[in-house]
Amino acid sequence: MYSISQRKHVLNFKYVVSLYVILSFLLRLALLVWSKEYSGLLPFFGIFLTGIVSDLMTLVYIAVPWCLLGIFFPPFKSENVLKKLYLFSTSSLLVMTISLLSFSVVSEITFWNEFSSRFNFIAVDYLVYTNEVLKNIWESYPVFWIVSGVIVFSLGACVYIIRKIKFEKDSGLALKTRAIALGGLVVVVSINWFAGSVSIPNSLTYGEKELSKNGIYSLFSAYFHNELDYDRFYQTKDLKESFQVVRNHLQEDGDLSKDVFSIAREVKANAAFKKYNVVMVSMESMSARYMKAYGSTEDITPNLDALTTKGLFFKNMFSTGTRTVRGLEALVLSIPPTPGQSILRRPKNENLFNIGQYLTDSKYEAEFLYGGYGYFDNMNNFFSTNSFGIWDQAKMDEKEIQFKNAWGVSDEDLYTQAIQRADLINKKGKPFFQLIMTTSNHRPYTYPQKIDIPSGSGRSGAVKYSDFAIGEYLKQAETKPWYNNTIFIFVADHNASVSGNLDVPIVDFRIPFIVYAPNIIKPEVITKLGSQIDVAPTILGLLNASYTSHFFGHDLLHTTSERAFLGTYQKVGMLRDNILTILGPNKTVEQFQIAEGDVQTPYKPLNQDLVNETISYYQTASQLFRTGKMNAAGIDIITNEKK
Repeated sequence: MYSISQRKHVLNFKYVVSLYVILSFLLRLALLVWSKEYSGLLPFFGIFLTGIVSDLMTLVYIAVPWCLLGIFFPPFKSENVLKKLYLFSTSSLLVMTISLLSFSVVSEITFWNEFSSRFNFIAVDYLVYTNEVLKNIWESYPVFWIVSGVIVFSLGACVYIIRKIKFEKDSGLALKTRAIALGGLVVVVSINWFAGSVSIPNSLTYGEKELSKNGIYSLFSAYFHNELDYDRFYQTKDLKESFQVVRNHLQEDGDLSKDVFSIAREVKANAAFKKYNVVMVSMESMSARYMKAYGSTEDITPNLDALTTKGLFFKNMFSTGTRTVRGLEALVLSIPPTPGQSILRRPKNENLFNIGQYLTDSKYEAEFLYGGYGYFDNMNNFFSTNSFGIWDQAKMDEKEIQFKNAWGVSDEDLYTQAIQRADLINKKGKPFFQLIMTTSNHRPYTYPQKIDIPSGSGRSGAVKYSDFAIGEYLKQAETKPWYNNTIFIFVADHNASVSGNLDVPIVDFRIPFIVYAPNIIKPEVITKLGSQIDVAPTILGLLNASYTSHFFGHDLLHTTSERAFLGTYQKVGMLRDNILTILGPNKTVEQFQIAEGDVQTPYKPLNQDLVNETISYYQTASQLFRTGKMNAAGIDIITNEKK
């Protein structure tokens, strides 16, 4: 009986190792040059030295199939049969491995171009919602040439390496030897697994840290760690003390619940409830920096800029996160951005206290309108189980759609649908609450050719078209009988991008928030500091609503407590008194002084009062959701039954 030579089998793998190391180095170098995340010689070495360790840890997993092939390859009496089967098996494995490596490199480049990050939670989401993502890629990049290039490179590399593969026979490999080899492999993989990710030097900037990571490793890490237990990974205090801190800040809204582990309070209006219609437009990626009101010189948001002088313009507002689901979470639930996934994507997120639930209980008809397919990011499921009706692309008549791309129908089409839905509800004699989520300001940046910037030419055109659609929408709305009794809210879901040297750069979280109702509200510029969690309480304040609030946010027109909550998936923070306090995994705490122009500089020694307040807000928010105490009045979130 003949077996393959284990020594030669291991040596054959060196060609895969060489290709992998070269590709990893070139990818990291390309991303470094592209992103310009290079601040000196020392960080340069830090990026690549840390990167090498990350790559080697990933290589251990890539080597597993090759090792298993050697350990379990059966012996044969015929040397010729053994050779043919071995060469076929190794060639097949090489083709799969090299193809995946090549595809990974291209995918990482496109992902970095969009998010300035290695693979993370977003990439995991994209693997779930492949239809939208593949359409987006097809419309955004020269896919034919990219795929052709990947195929040519992969075939070339495979042919070259396969020719280098050598077969060498050996006497039969004893079962005991195979068992020892398998045991050794298990030990190595286990050590690699439990060692976790490589420790990245804190001296590196955010961008440099991302560059030092390995994309493949980051993808699988995000898949297995897509939720973060606050109590385990972040600084905590005595829970009762944390609730007391938060309650002290919220008590200005009204009388607090006697339950010391609750933030519920009675908000009482000083006038009768006004059943105005409410339309909240969550504008995709509408960064404040695009508007003249914030200093832009591009003149691509003339309609929004005009609205800042005709309505309530909240100029000092921040998004809570960097993704649509995080923005919608804050706008509807009024909760700080707890670590990990947005609540929209978590289990047991039904029947939560939210603005839609309150207005529905007040005899409104609440509806979530989305230009794309609402199953994306679990939006339909969340809103349908939280008192909203659903109107998305799946329910729209194709004959009424003038333009659509990978992410959905054009904003004009969406607004037309919204007006039709408002007409129907108004005919019933009911007030309505519409939450409209737009999509046009998103890659591939294609839209109906209604403006002077060519469709598909880039972000500026998409921003200008989105603004144009808002203007057209309001013109149509003005002709409707319900217009004079309607409050329109325009607020961004998040900024277009977050990049640079900081983990939480507040300049990339600043967003517009405008309330427009010319027959109801007088124009005013509000400079109070706030974030998206303050939008819902502010709207209810404009309606003179009296209610039992479970919101973390304040009515910005009446509050004296100015602060903003913002963060990423892992880093969460609070901005107050020009000091940004950031909590991170491994129980880290940082503070930054914020100067004019949103310039951030490290702040030391730490302001412990602000640290305690930040911990208190995030600890209580995480606790309330985890224990099912964010539920709507009279509903047990655990059983979904009436109490």
